[in-house]
Formats: sequence, C-alpha cells, structure tokens
Amino acid sequence: MGRIKLVLFLIAVSFSVLPGVVSAQVRTPLTSSTAFPVSVVSPDNALATEINPSALGALDSWSLAVSHVSPARETAYSDRQTSVFLASKLGEGFALGTGIDVFRSERAGLASYNGFVLGTAFNAGPAWSLGTNWRLRSPRPGGANAHTADVGLTFRPSTTLGFSVLGRDLAFEQPYLGASRLRRSAVLATAVRPLGDDRLGLELAGVIDQAEDLGVRIAASVKVPWVGRLAAAGELQQLNGQEVWTLSAGIDVRLGGLSVAPAIHTNHQGDDIGWSILADMHGTPRIGVPAQRYVAKIRLNGLGTRGLPRTIMALDRALHDPRVAGVILEPRDTSAGLAVAQEMRLMIAALQKAGKPVYCHLESPSGSEYYLCSGADRVSLDPAGAIRLMGVSSDALYFGDVLRNIGVRADFVRIGRYKSAPEQFTNRTPSDFASQQRDTLLDDAYSRLVHDLSGDLERDEAAVRTLIDSGPFTASEAVQSKLVTGTLDTHDLTDAARDLFGAHMPVVNQSETAEDPRFGPTGQIGVVVIDGTIVDGENVDVPFLDIHMSGGRTIVKSIDELAENPRIRAIVLRIDSPGGAVTASDQIWRAVKRARKKKPVIASMGNVAASGGYYVAAPATEIWASPSTITGSIGIFYGKVDIAPLAERLGVGITTAQRGAHAGADSMFRPFSDEERASLATKLRIWYRQFVERVAEGRKMPVEQVDTLARGHVYSGDAALANGLVDSLGGFGSALARARELGKLGPNAQVVTVPKRPSTLLDFVTGVSASASLQLPISAALKPLLSRLVLLSMLSGSEPVALFEGPGLLQ
Repeated sequence: MGRIKLVLFLIAVSFSVLPGVVSAQVRTPLTSSTAFPVSVVSPDNALATEINPSALGALDSWSLAVSHVSPARETAYSDRQTSVFLASKLGEGFALGTGIDVFRSERAGLASYNGFVLGTAFNAGPAWSLGTNWRLRSPRPGGANAHTADVGLTFRPSTTLGFSVLGRDLAFEQPYLGASRLRRSAVLATAVRPLGDDRLGLELAGVIDQAEDLGVRIAASVKVPWVGRLAAAGELQQLNGQEVWTLSAGIDVRLGGLSVAPAIHTNHQGDDIGWSILADMHGTPRIGVPAQRYVAKIRLNGLGTRGLPRTIMALDRALHDPRVAGVILEPRDTSAGLAVAQEMRLMIAALQKAGKPVYCHLESPSGSEYYLCSGADRVSLDPAGAIRLMGVSSDALYFGDVLRNIGVRADFVRIGRYKSAPEQFTNRTPSDFASQQRDTLLDDAYSRLVHDLSGDLERDEAAVRTLIDSGPFTASEAVQSKLVTGTLDTHDLTDAARDLFGAHMPVVNQSETAEDPRFGPTGQIGVVVIDGTIVDGENVDVPFLDIHMSGGRTIVKSIDELAENPRIRAIVLRIDSPGGAVTASDQIWRAVKRARKKKPVIASMGNVAASGGYYVAAPATEIWASPSTITGSIGIFYGKVDIAPLAERLGVGITTAQRGAHAGADSMFRPFSDEERASLATKLRIWYRQFVERVAEGRKMPVEQVDTLARGHVYSGDAALANGLVDSLGGFGSALARARELGKLGPNAQVVTVPKRPSTLLDFVTGVSASASLQLPISAALKPLLSRLVLLSMLSGSEPVALFEGPGLLQ
C-alpha cells in the first residue's frame, strides 16, 4: 500500500507541473456536484463556487447551475446529490457565488447531509485569481453541523496553460460529519489547450488528504462544432482505505444562454453505474447548437472619429456571428466624408462575401451616404427623400483681409512650398501651389467615386459622370435613374426586408455574441484614438462645443500602457487628425516606435491623417488608409499673430522693455525682426529635417526620397499608396483584421479603446456615457471659425507646428 501511495503521489506531483487544461476535477464524495467532468482549473459556470472558488473570478457574466447525480440501480456505492448554484461577476475584479446541495449516500462511513456554500473571488491581475468559500454541512438524520472552508489560487498565464492549487475542508478543528471526521486535503491541477484554443482541452490533477489518501484524475474535452463539448475523465482514488477507479463521460449541449450536460459514470467493479444531468443558464450566450438566425438591423448615426470605429466593430461582429443571416443599414445624418464612406463600403463587401446580404434604407442622403450604400444588395429611399449626388467639392476659408482690417498681423515662417496652412491667416485666396494640390485631391477623389459607382451601378464611367452632373435626385428620379430599387416608408422596412432575407427571418437590433468562456487571459487588440488637433500635455475636451484635441502626454501614456500589457497582442492607431504641435507629435512618434518593438502596431487613417497626423503614423508596422484619406503634408511652420495695430486702434498704449537681443520675439505686440525671421528659418530647417528623417526611418525609405514627397505636399490615400507613404488601402475594419492576423488572434478578440474621453456635456460633468441627444450641436458655419480660433491660440510662437489646415472632401 505504501508503494502505491508513493507512486500516486509522484504521478500527481509530476503531472501538476506538466501542461494541462480544463475538463475535470478530482472528486471526493463530499465535493462532487456532478458526474460530468467539470474543470478544476477553469470551471465556466456557477459550479466554481464549490469546485474551485478562485475560478469564480474568470466568470464573464452570471450563471445559474442545477445538477442531479443518481445511481442507475441501488448498490452499496450508491450516491445521490442535487445541487443548485448561483454566481455572478460583480465588477472591479470581484465575483460572488452561493449554492445549496442535498447529498444522500449508501456508502459505509459516509453521512448524508444538506449543505450550503458561499464563495467569493478576486482577480489579482490578468492571470491570477484568488478565492475562498465557506461551507456548512448539516448531517442527516441528525448530528452537529460541520463548518469548513476552501481556499484556492488559480494562475492562467495564457490561453494554453493554467494551474490551480486548492486547500479543501480547512478548519481550525476538523469537524465530524456523522461518524467520519472530515479530512483536510490539497489539490494540485494543471491544464493545457494544446491547439491554442478550446477545440481540445486536457487536465491532470492530484489530491492528497491528511490521512495520506491520494487521487489522480486525467480528463479531456473536445469541442463539437454546432453542438457544444464532449468530455471524459478517468480517476484513480483511495477512499476510506479502498482503491477504486471511476470513468465518466458526457456531452455539453449549448444553445445560446442555456447549456444541458448529461453524463454517465461507472467504477472498476461495474456496480456503481450512474447518471447525472447538469443544466446551466448563463448571461453570456455560448456558441454551440445553431440558434435561430436573424437579420441584424443597425442604424448609423454620426460616423465621426469615435462613432465610426464603434459602427465598424458592430458590423465586424455581424460578419463573424453565425446567427446573423444579413444586415439592414439605416444611415441617418451620418456626416460621413468620402473616406468614411469607403470604410463602410469595405465592410458591406465583406458581409456580402460571407454570404450575408445587405439591405440599405435611405431617408434623404448626402452623396457620401448614397455612395456608402450604393454597393448593397438592395437600396431603398424614403418616398419624400432625395439623393444629393452632385460630385466632389471642398470649401476653404481665408481670413487674411479680415485680420488686417481689424488690425491683426499674421507673421509666419514655413518650410515646404505646399505647406499652405498659414495662408488662411495671411491670404485672401489660395496660392498657386495650394490650388494645385487641392485640384489634385479633388481629381483623385472624383475618379475614385466614379470608378466605384460604375461597378455598383453596372454602367461605364462616362455614364456615371453624366449621372452625377444630373443630380440631385428626387425620389421618383432616383427610381427612374435606377439609383435605388424603390421607395419605401421606414414602417414597412421589416416586411420589405423579408423579401430579400426570407419570409420567416426575424429582424432584430444588432446584439453581441460572446466567444466561448475564456480559459486564461485572452489576447486583445488595443485601439488608440488620435483625433483632432495634436497639442502638448493632456487631452483637451470641450464636448458642448464638439471640440476634442489629442494631448501628447495622454496619447503617449495610452500607447505605453498597451505596449506593456501582456494581454494586448496588437495595437491599432486610429488617426483622424490634421496634426499640431511638433513636440507632442514627436513624443507620440517615439512611443509608437517603442511599442512596435514589442508587438505589431497598425495605423488606420480616417478622413485626415496629415502633417503631425502622418508624423505619428510613420513608425507603425503598417499604415492603412482609405482611397480618399487626406494624408502626407510633411512640413512645418512657425508663427504668431501680432495685435499691436488692433491695440493702437483701440487706444491701448504699449511700451516694451527687454534684455537680450531676441527677448519678446514671441510677443503678440510686435512682428518678428528680419534677424529673428532668418534665425527661425534656420531652425525650421532643422525641425523639418527631423520630421523627414522620422518618416524615412519609419517607412524605411531614403531621406532624399521622403524629402521629394514632403515639402508640405498633401496626397489622397490612392496617391499615398502609389508613393509608398502607406502600405495598403482599407478602413478601420481592415486594420482590425490585420491586427488579429499579426497578433494571432481569433475573430472574437476583445477590442479595448483608449484613451477614454467625454463626447457629451453630461459625460464631461459625470464621467459616464450619455445619450448623443444631449450634445449641443455646433452649426456647420460656426465650427470652422472655432477651429481657427483654437489654432490661433496654439500659435504663440513657443514651438513649431506640423499642421494641415485645408479643405475637406465633401460629396
């Protein structure tokens, strides 16, 4: 007997340091809630309350588990047990579970009892969880209550490996349960997923109690597509001095939030044959038996810098959710530019390629909204609506005369003949170089629009140009021109959609389907949003004026934290910024470079990623842009405004005292001297050279080649790809897919977006999310003026600026 104990102990210890995964517990008669092989390392439901309280911390929602174990026939080994457990994730890393069970046994020396358990857990980190429970057992037909506790520690360092250490039935003075004293025991378990996901799981566990009785269990589980999970276990134990082995097997059938797991078990003598049933209701749906398919209905409101990624992620979930049969899109006042429309078009094409038709219903769309939907399987229009498809245009405001008339002098030094941002404060009209690059951008965008519509409408490009020149279109004209398949009231949309998707296909709002329960710290994608003007210091938000600026210190901190987080496998920089302060841009550049050494960094460009916005993207592993993204503008300028004439006109006397040749050079009450202007030009060349070298290093291009493409020149995404400034054409969805690929992540990998920032006034005051309807909208005429005022406030003469301030592309 001693030799057997030694062998079993060595097996248990040796197995505990080998890779192993989820599927079974070493059961004793006093801790068995089900014959189904449930994991020690990672039970994924409320049974964790009893089996391993530390695993409660891994729950992703609430769980209600009910189980019953029964013998097939009455024997001396017959056990019956009925249990009910309820557990829930509480937030902030805490979880709580409780349960009751009724145990009846015919085994010699074992007492029947009624039990109650209360457990709690805390996630001490992404891989560690601690837990404990308190257990009360009341023996039947009578006797003293037994109070014990379990303590557990679980370490799941990756999606493939996990360990648990448990102390069971701990008490200051070991109580009796009937005629038997409850024994303290220790469990050591290890688990592995050799394929890197939940398709195959293996677990090895060993237990030893204070009487030196030992047990070893080996278990395996296999994912069964469209059903759930098949599990089996073999267990060798010493129970009250007798050596027995048992076999158990079962299948876990999953249907949305309900899981049903029948199982059978037997022992070496064949006289302990029994069965069990385990039912679990879970707050997060599981993927198993195909649930009823449905059509996801998604309304598109506001596709701005932060709204678009959320919409793209909703479409991405629909793309990978096997329950979604198709998608209905309802664009409503999206304010989408051409680049954003192109990103949405890519997602529509991906859905169609996956066999999921897309129905688009429009009310009174802009040209960009129509362009967004024109490739859908079916497009309908409100009977009173109109399509404003009229071509591509841009507006640029020039305040040179206004400033001079009120007595304000704009004083700038710039590098790059195409660096036209200062012209808005010095000129009445654009320079020849600015007009030239604006015309090039419009030509590129218009050519792309015509090309794409030609494919959507199955007409040659000449016919599409003629069609655009005939716009806008009333509803009847749109039908006659075959821009839409027909007119439709929103009230009739669901019925009309069934013609495309099927008569009995339900139409519901988009919902999220969770991945299978996480074994350990699963890989995530970190998204860093860089939007608005780039400024020094922290983010600046004035939500009721819809002003958001990205602070260099805030963005750097976000990137560094994602780079150090082991759960983050890849980083996506979502950039929709015209640039700004050179110091902040260079700080972000360095943070991106540091992060790239540790994990892939994908830059995704929105409507604009120019000047400083391109600066921060340059060191990324890959850069993705839409065909009409405005990018490039590699160049800088330096300047200030001089309000001395205005002060004089208002009767303000100004006297200046200084020590030092250039003291007061950044004063708002005098212009630069000729010497200061020459000195600034020399320093700007140094800063410009640094900008060019940063781009050359990141893009792995010769400095001379970058300089040729730089000098403030702006490019469309198409042109940037041709010139090597970006790697691929694609939107945020494409960047997410590439990040998953480089990070070796599945389609359901969680996406974490930083930094958090308020989008509404209520967000700003309370720090919580609020309805978009609470925003105070700024008129289209006022917002450009506000942005110029913000820009003027930056031009204090304290540092150079890498900023693109030019016309946007509207459709």
